[in-house]
Amino acid sequence: MNDSFRSQLQQSLGDGYTLERELGGGGMSRVFLARDVALGRDVVVKVLSPEMAASLSSERFTREIKLAASLQEPHIVPVLSAGMTTDGLPWFTMPFVAGESLRDRLTRGALPTAEALGILRNVAQALVYARTRAGSCIATSSRRMCCSRVARRWSPISALRKP
Repeated sequence: MNDSFRSQLQQSLGDGYTLERELGGGGMSRVFLARDVALGRDVVVKVLSPEMAASLSSERFTREIKLAASLQEPHIVPVLSAGMTTDGLPWFTMPFVAGESLRDRLTRGALPTAEALGILRNVAQALVYARTRAGSCIATSSRRMCCSRVARRWSPISALRKP
C-alpha cells in the first residue's frame, strides 16, 4: 500500500480507527482492515480509490454509501460510519465479517444442496429488500416490477456459474 495514501486515510479516520492492513479492493474502492478503538472491534474501511476518483465522481460513491446505509436487513452488512479523506475521497466503515468468500469456497467443489439453498434464500431476501425500496424499481404497464440494477448486475445464470 502507498504509505502516503495510508497516512492520509489514517489521518482522515482520526483516533477512532487504527488501520491494520489492506485487504484488497473492488472496481471502485480499496478495502482495509481497521480496529475500532473505542469499541474494540474489527471493521472494514472502504475508500474510493484515487485511481477511480479521476473517472468516477465522488458524489456517485457518496450516494451509494447513503443508499447502503439506508438498508436495514439481517442479510446485509450495515454501514457504521462515513466521511471524506483530506483529498476529498469518500470512505465508509462496516463490521468485519470473518470467513471465506463464496467464490473461494466454490473452488473446493460444489456446496451441499441444503447449504446452497440456504445461501440462495438469504441472498434472495437481501436482494428483494434492497431492490424493492422506493426509487430502485418501477412498475410497468403489465404489472411487472422492473429492478434495473438487479437485472443489469445479477442473473440466475451468472449466480449459478462457477467462478
